[in-house]
Amino acid sequence: MTSLFRLHAALQQARSGSLHGLAFDTKAIDAEVTRLQSWIGERSSNKPAPDVTVAAMHAFHRDQELLNLRQARLVCFGCIDPILPDRKRLIEDERRFPKLLSGLDAYQADPRAFRRCYRGLLYGYFGYDAEHAPFSGKRNWEQLRAYLRERVTNTVASGWSPEWVDALQANAHLLSDNPGEAYGLTLLVGGDEEFDLMRKALDVHDSSWLVWRAVLGQIEAATRESDDAFRAYLPRLLGLLARHPLAVNGGMKQLLSRYRACKPLMVHPGLRDFAVERWGNPWLSLNKAKW
Repeated sequence: MTSLFRLHAALQQARSGSLHGLAFDTKAIDAEVTRLQSWIGERSSNKPAPDVTVAAMHAFHRDQELLNLRQARLVCFGCIDPILPDRKRLIEDERRFPKLLSGLDAYQADPRAFRRCYRGLLYGYFGYDAEHAPFSGKRNWEQLRAYLRERVTNTVASGWSPEWVDALQANAHLLSDNPGEAYGLTLLVGGDEEFDLMRKALDVHDSSWLVWRAVLGQIEAATRESDDAFRAYLPRLLGLLARHPLAVNGGMKQLLSRYRACKPLMVHPGLRDFAVERWGNPWLSLNKAKW
């Protein structure tokens, strides 16, 4: 990419300097630079092929050290996949996963090299559901979040940056303890364009925990509204919970607690039916644990 920028800069200089008076149309070159930037950015951000990832993962599992940047990138992208012996995941390994993170610091001095590994870790961060993971996985995921947050600026280099780098700098709150909260009110009132653009740039899939955490963010935003406004949002919020079952327990807790504070207090048929459908009849002892 450096050579392309030098060529582009040289042509621009020639146009305004030594060849003053002659007209050059650089639109084609500009378009080609943009296309190549996008192509290289996409290639370095894409998840590698499974066969090469498996080999790199098994080597790291055996040797517990990173031999080079290529292996480091492959291991980062494969850290949440069940491809180790006995289909274990590296992120759930209490000894090896911290070694992976500490080994990556050797590349921090070169942002372009470091962000190739960082991108793989970010893929794992959004793809691993720590909420329903074993204790070791949840703890390592929290360590991963802290690692990404503390080094988010180390992915920025002079010159051109991949789209995902710029998107992450603008949305660094995604690495906070409550990443769905920032989008709550915006999504609640129907402004989903910013959220969708962020998801596309960072390759956040529909199965990511961030999607259902954003649902909780909308519910949190609704609970801060007036009683009448909150009641008006209920049908939409119940519809969201119906489409995102992982958010049901946390979402219902917030909805029921907020509805109880509404004045006047009366039965809401939709909220009642949804709660009973998910948690069962609260009068029956067998459903006590859910309630």
